Amino acid sequence: MKIEKIISYLTKKDPVLKLIFKSNFIYPILEESNLNTKYLFVQLSRTIVGQQLSKKAANSIWSRLTVDALTPSKFIKKIKKVRITQATKFGLSKSKLSYIKEILKRIESKEFDFSKLSELNDDEVIGKLMDLKGVGIWSAEMFLMFSLKRKDVFSKRDAGLRRAMAYLYDDNDLTDKKIERIVMRWAPYKSIVCWYLWKGLDEGILKKNG
Repeated sequence: MKIEKIISYLTKKDPVLKLIFKSNFIYPILEESNLNTKYLFVQLSRTIVGQQLSKKAANSIWSRLTVDALTPSKFIKKIKKVRITQATKFGLSKSKLSYIKEILKRIESKEFDFSKLSELNDDEVIGKLMDLKGVGIWSAEMFLMFSLKRKDVFSKRDAGLRRAMAYLYDDNDLTDKKIERIVMRWAPYKSIVCWYLWKGLDEGILKKNG
């Protein structure tokens, strides 16, 4: 379905969303997912790098880590070569680098198979990913949205989404139950609304301080 029809559907279900749909942003998640194992490993690595960091800080670290490793194959060679003690020169924690290196070992030993994830439902994918050390629920949800391009995912643990919703729905006391009631209206396109909420924060449409 084209994004225009999805937006029309969503605004009928939840008219409050009209505010974030005003700008003509190009939405990326409607593309087909790339199920190449090397590519998905890079994507998961980027998600791990970004854990508990601002978008700006995460992008800066990722740029330093990949400056000479812009293809999946080159990135994998670099991860194999780099030592844990070198993590800080990229601005990366030693624990995050160790998680990424360990995941690569599990892929190469066939203990973990990215290609099988497309056959699983969202909850099953989250379960498989969380079996990997260093991957929590937030990272698994981001991977579902941006790497597997699943369209009906919402991350209630994401601080940015909670700030955006507090502003959009004029409620600074949004409990999990309130959020769940709102988010139910967005099915089966929760991921799309999430992307526009984040974009709304980035573009100043939604005030960052809520």
